Amino acid sequence: GRYEEAIPFWREAVLEAQAQGLPEEEGEYRRRIGIIRSSQGKPLEALAEFDAILALPEDSISPLLRARTRLRRGVALEEIGRPEEAALELNAVLDEARKMGNSSLLAQAHRALVLLHIWTGKPERVRAHADRALDLARESGARAVEFWTFWGLAVFEGLLGNTEAMGAWVKESEKVARELGSPLLRLRSSELAIEQAAATGEWDRGVALGEQAIDMARAL
Repeated sequence: GRYEEAIPFWREAVLEAQAQGLPEEEGEYRRRIGIIRSSQGKPLEALAEFDAILALPEDSISPLLRARTRLRRGVALEEIGRPEEAALELNAVLDEARKMGNSSLLAQAHRALVLLHIWTGKPERVRAHADRALDLARESGARAVEFWTFWGLAVFEGLLGNTEAMGAWVKESEKVARELGSPLLRLRSSELAIEQAAATGEWDRGVALGEQAIDMARAL
């Protein structure tokens, strides 16, 4: 989890790839920096990295790297409040992933569209993309996509005031987080469990979950 400390090493790797004329490697290293910046809540900095990759000559990087970069770029655009551009990017990734027959990438694109349509208020699209994301995640073994789809559905139902459905999706996300052995994912799931407990007036359970979450966060 020492992501900030990793940045200088990735920067050095980018420079080395540039010096050796290796655009595919340069692009992959930049993509990793962008992912770190996104995880730190710095989407503008992430977007700069993704744009730099896509500015490389088209025939110098693989279609897979280009598609994976566009996926992350779409998420970054969503985070800075540019949903129309985000939708264009993510739908383009859907098309590319289908052409490549890449179930994992396709699952990730559907999962990203779940979150986009939650925030843009298109419930019918949320459920359609969630169903596809879960099917593809199970098919390809993309457990992280499965987790974030369950997490997104829990958020979605919570926003609609469907606390019972929200609780069911929280439990599904918790189950995946435990199976993956990821304390960070368990913490993200716990945040929603606390909100669900508060929404249903289960104050004691909410307090207990909050205390557990604090312990987990301190242990990270």
